[in-house]
Amino acid sequence: RFFTTKETIQREPSSKLAALLQTQQPGPDGCYFLDRDPKHFQLLLNWLRDGWCSVPQSIEGRRELSAEVKHYGLISMDLWLRSQSHA
Repeated sequence: RFFTTKETIQREPSSKLAALLQTQQPGPDGCYFLDRDPKHFQLLLNWLRDGWCSVPQSIEGRRELSAEVKHYGLISMDLWLRSQSHA
């Protein structure tokens, strides 16, 4: 389970996460259910909060993170992540 604010989620207004707040109601406990592997979700939240996050060292970890970024439509994070692979 992850905790964040609406403001954080809405920092990427065109993302699936931002759309979720507009199109779905939270459950009775006030939470939203996302049917995804949570392995890299904290990194997505960190990036939305701070504009950067730790990038996995392994190629597999980078691919997994990239897949999550693309799934959620985090365009700015995708561009940032691509720039990190060349840094």
